[in-house]
Amino acid sequence: ENNLSIVSWIRSPLLEGLYGISAATEYYPELLASEAELTENGDGSVTASYTLREGLVWSDGEPLTADDVKWTFDVLTARSGPDVDGEPAYVYLLGSRVGLDTVTDFTVASETEFSVTWSEFYAGWKGVLNEVYPMHSFSADPVEAAAELNTALREWMLADGTIIPSSGPMIFESWEKGVQMNLVRNDNYFGSNSPDAKNT
Repeated sequence: ENNLSIVSWIRSPLLEGLYGISAATEYYPELLASEAELTENGDGSVTASYTLREGLVWSDGEPLTADDVKWTFDVLTARSGPDVDGEPAYVYLLGSRVGLDTVTDFTVASETEFSVTWSEFYAGWKGVLNEVYPMHSFSADPVEAAAELNTALREWMLADGTIIPSSGPMIFESWEKGVQMNLVRNDNYFGSNSPDAKNT
């Protein structure tokens, strides 16, 4: 079954992250109002302070806030306990957690402001949280939500049959497997910060 690979291909216009990648393969702030500020702490850890763009909303009109970002982090790192080898048994299906596994603190200061601290500098920090998920559409419990996301992302549909809300320029509409997939305009889209985009 190739559902996951197909869904991965269409994710970019549906779900945005803290940073996007331009045609020149350079990071630019996407959900962010500006570049995050890095601070080197006395113990060797590094903290990034972020500010989201004002007025962000999901395609269903619900606000997109720092709580969504924190919840997404919690879901990506949720564990059901150790596996048979004693390693963390992560629930959400993710190929790599490099950059997530060294986060020691995630603090939400307001609806638009939050900070992330790594135990040491991580060169790929801008690529962490390249998708943010809609907290209001899933369980508040990260372990339960991780399992729900594993199922929902296969069909881009919630358990009640509704479509997963989008933060990108498009909304998933329908999928006739083996024939076509339809995406429609997200009228609640807030515009892209990409240097390649023309917002009209």
